[in-house]
Amino acid sequence: MKKLYGISIICMFLMSCKTVNLEPHLQSEKDPSITEEAMAKEEELYLIEELIKETDIEPTVIYVEKPIYVPFEGEKEKPLTGKEGVLKELEAVTREPLFENGRLRSYAYHPDFVYEIHCQTFHTTDIQLEPGERVLEVPYISEPEVWQIGAGVSLVDGLQRQHFFIKPDYSKLISNLIIVTDRRVYHIELKSFTDYYMPIVRWTYPLDALKKFQLTEEKINTLNSEFTGVNPEYLSFDYKMNYPVFKKPSWLPKQVYDDGRNT
Repeated sequence: MKKLYGISIICMFLMSCKTVNLEPHLQSEKDPSITEEAMAKEEELYLIEELIKETDIEPTVIYVEKPIYVPFEGEKEKPLTGKEGVLKELEAVTREPLFENGRLRSYAYHPDFVYEIHCQTFHTTDIQLEPGERVLEVPYISEPEVWQIGAGVSLVDGLQRQHFFIKPDYSKLISNLIIVTDRRVYHIELKSFTDYYMPIVRWTYPLDALKKFQLTEEKINTLNSEFTGVNPEYLSFDYKMNYPVFKKPSWLPKQVYDDGRNT
């Protein structure tokens, strides 16, 4: 009996549950009488109102701090004097090789520079000058008693090239060598080592190349000025060439004229 009573209560509870359809409720919120055109106008009015709100905001100026350059006031380097000052000045004007090609070292020549050449005991360094350059006097070396120096000549495109062969007697030597030629003066600092040396040393001459270019440019400008300086009004072509019938020249000019100064 109790079982039947319990079953009847469950059936009554299930029968009392009702499913609610929310779809019609949501659809009822939308007014079917409002057309798409009206909705578009409403959206446009909303955007206009938002724009008016933005334009009503008063403009404000924001100041950004500009960084100010303050020079660094560090400790100033004290000028060197005595031996240290001389060594620093020498280091400033001493030039290292411009490039290395195998066993060749090359420098770009400048009259105010000192060129460092490394030599080695039991080895010979060949210093080569520019082809056609002539040595005016015996090279000066500061310590001739510990350096061996020789000279030779080779031919490059028909021009003589001067060679100087340098060999130190000891390592850890620092001496200077000066070579005076008809074109320039070479200031060289020689250093000797036990395990390293420069077999061949040459120079390039960018300043001379620049001078040649400038001279060529000046010649071209001179020729151009002479050519453009001719006034056509003064040109005269009224020339006749006469020669005997039986003595015709081997050549004749195709045209003869003058500009009032030159023919």
